[in-house]
Amino acid sequence: KWSFRIKTSGKKALFGMRRFSIQNPYVRGFQGQYLIDETRRIYGLVSLRRKLVNVVVNGNRIGLMEVEEHFSKELLESNGRKESVIIRFDESDSWEFGRLYDYTNTMVDPFRQGRINQSQTLQQHNRMAIGLLRGYSDGVLAASDAFEVSEMGMFLAINRLWGSQHGVRWGNLRFYFNPYIGKLQPIGYDDNFHERRQYNVPIKDKFFTKVLQDKLVYQAYLTALRKLTQDVLKGNLISQLNDLEKQYATPLFTEFYLLQRYNYSDLKKRAKWISENIVTAVAETLDYSSIRNAHIYLVKRNLRASYDLQFSSRFISHGVYPM
Repeated sequence: KWSFRIKTSGKKALFGMRRFSIQNPYVRGFQGQYLIDETRRIYGLVSLRRKLVNVVVNGNRIGLMEVEEHFSKELLESNGRKESVIIRFDESDSWEFGRLYDYTNTMVDPFRQGRINQSQTLQQHNRMAIGLLRGYSDGVLAASDAFEVSEMGMFLAINRLWGSQHGVRWGNLRFYFNPYIGKLQPIGYDDNFHERRQYNVPIKDKFFTKVLQDKLVYQAYLTALRKLTQDVLKGNLISQLNDLEKQYATPLFTEFYLLQRYNYSDLKKRAKWISENIVTAVAETLDYSSIRNAHIYLVKRNLRASYDLQFSSRFISHGVYPM
């Protein structure tokens, strides 16, 4: 079952999408990626749409394939976000040269460069977005200066709950530039559900551990973990996901006969361990007195890992996120 990247002709759309992939459901862990995506959607994060379809190629029936939305204007519209740019770390150098390259020294590039070139507004958003991500990865900006704190905290917490280290690997990260607040917001992608870590094994990815060193992000992360674990242990989240899985996964069992429903006792075990060993084990208060945030205007030069920073004179103190 080969994967295909598809762009519809003209302004036509399929399932509200003009750019998408179709791939073997196994690639995204059958219904597993869907469950993680829907967890993100429930808690207000940008989430890709996906759908199971029967595919015929030149008269040959391929069978069930999964439609996965690409990073486009339609993705933002379906999530109620204003049109802007989506950026990523370019991992092509790492594929060629290995571990010499990671998010600290690779290029940052946007999706849909052609569309950006046609709009002065999107060009400005692109410069801001790349400057923020480049500034953070070079250590000039704190994580809380580059990323919207509450969404980044929730994104990291959801990945910790599901044990998805692959989803926070730097090459799989995608970021939406929110023009209303001038910050980056994470978009989940490629979590490798079938390779998730055990409930008591920490995520040790470099980006994950580094961004949590920011006190504001860490506080938002703990707040999100508390919310997630309570919703799992009370049954609220499991009830929602169970209903969604019934609708989504039923077609899978007609072709993948040995496939089983997700066992939600696994999610309960994860939530219980996190609640007892992370959420309740940390100090209830953190000192925010030294943390400040600046309005930043960034312009990217046409050079690898370089940028200009122009700070405005207005500095605004961060507020404390409620537990």
